[in-house]
Amino acid sequence: RGMHRLIERDHPPMLVEFWTEGMAELGDDPAEAITYYRSLGYDVTVLDDPSVEAGSPPGAYIAAAEATEGRYVSLVLTPREPPEPDSGR
Repeated sequence: RGMHRLIERDHPPMLVEFWTEGMAELGDDPAEAITYYRSLGYDVTVLDDPSVEAGSPPGAYIAAAEATEGRYVSLVLTPREPPEPDSGR
């Protein structure tokens, strides 16, 4: 969250680690992280698991992470394209 202004301004594509066990140990909710990324205007996918699509519920990302040995996955955050302006025609 410390980079919130930079992310909102530049909207860079990002690759982030999603470690559910570590998040829980710090008192954070992994589902809220997915919701937060989406609120910033990103589509969220799992790098090595195409079955978890961008619109999947947060639980799908958590399940994908918890199914791995280290209980983490790499998430690809892709900026959503802004909607095209309506020309009024």
